[in-house]
Amino acid sequence: MTRVEISQITGTTPIDVYVADYYGNFRTYLGTISTSVPPSVFYDLPSSFNDVPLVKLILIDSNGCESNHNTECTI
Repeated sequence: MTRVEISQITGTTPIDVYVADYYGNFRTYLGTISTSVPPSVFYDLPSSFNDVPLVKLILIDSNGCESNHNTECTI
């Protein structure tokens, strides 16, 4: 299982968190952040992302502002 850590964010809460492949396909909802970060927030990725080398985290705040972050997956 791959886990992702979000250690800081900017934007207006609540912020919806999604994961997708590098190209932005197969977008999957992970959860909503409703408090300030830090402290860190952790999400376990769905099993379909277990063996991928890179994922895209997509954060959308309550104003509709979207932020994309490519994140390398390491073991």
